[in-house]
Amino acid sequence: MSRQGNEATGIVSAFKQAQIRHRRQGKNPCRTDDLPGVVDFGLGADDRIIRLQIPERLRHREGLYEGPIYGLKGFPGFLFAPQALSEELQTAIAFKCVTVFCESPHRTNIDLCPPKQSEFRNLDESMWELWKKSEDEKEGNIGWKKGSKRRKLQQTSQKSYRSFKKLSWATMGYHYDW
Repeated sequence: MSRQGNEATGIVSAFKQAQIRHRRQGKNPCRTDDLPGVVDFGLGADDRIIRLQIPERLRHREGLYEGPIYGLKGFPGFLFAPQALSEELQTAIAFKCVTVFCESPHRTNIDLCPPKQSEFRNLDESMWELWKKSEDEKEGNIGWKKGSKRRKLQQTSQKSYRSFKKLSWATMGYHYDW
């Protein structure tokens, strides 16, 4: 069923409900009034959390995570393994997220929204380049002198269709082709 078909019939996915509920709020990005259902595994005193056991046949495999594993009552298949990934691996995955996984053929939230008339299509710039550009602009290091004509043109030009600030999510593979 198409995305439009679902919206027309009033059926909204769990993902869409969560996206709407936790959408970034421009004026108040740190609001906490909508978090009563969030499970904090750090507290440990929540009766919804279940400690799970690794099956005996898997327990002593080389390289397998050996720390605690938790689940949630009513959500079979959900697993939480604190510190299962090393800092090095987390950094490598984070880097791939902004360099590889948010580029074609993967889909992002930006791909689903057509550009506005006031935006120019900058499809040839990678998300990583866009992030570096936004960081340089924050620091004032955009490579042009403050009074230069090129900088003034850049500041008054159209906004770009793709920008790192707009990126919320990316999907990988047909399993996530919503």
